[in-house]
Amino acid sequence: MADLTLYLLRHGESVANVGRVFAARKVDPPLTDIGIQQVTRQAESLKAIELSAMYASPLLRASQTAEILSQRCWLEVTFSDALREVDVGILDAKSQENPQKWAIYKEVIKGGSRV
Repeated sequence: MADLTLYLLRHGESVANVGRVFAARKVDPPLTDIGIQQVTRQAESLKAIELSAMYASPLLRASQTAEILSQRCWLEVTFSDALREVDVGILDAKSQENPQKWAIYKEVIKGGSRV
């Protein structure tokens, strides 16, 4: 069996990150200027690696990240709904400042419930 190296890259800073709100499926914020700079720097370091495929979520922040990488790495992106953020239901677009909301979020991530 051939060796496989998998690189996982999170999207750059998004408007939701700055606003400290949960953004999963209902809210689809773009990258900030800082986020674009972050991804551009990451793309520069990745272009030296011979990547064979690139997959991304179709959410705006992820697709913007993937497109920047794609341009620098000369690789087409395959967008997949299977890579979408988990559905956090009523938490979507809500402030992250409340610790009780974080407890709910963690339960959703663990697969314990859907809100």
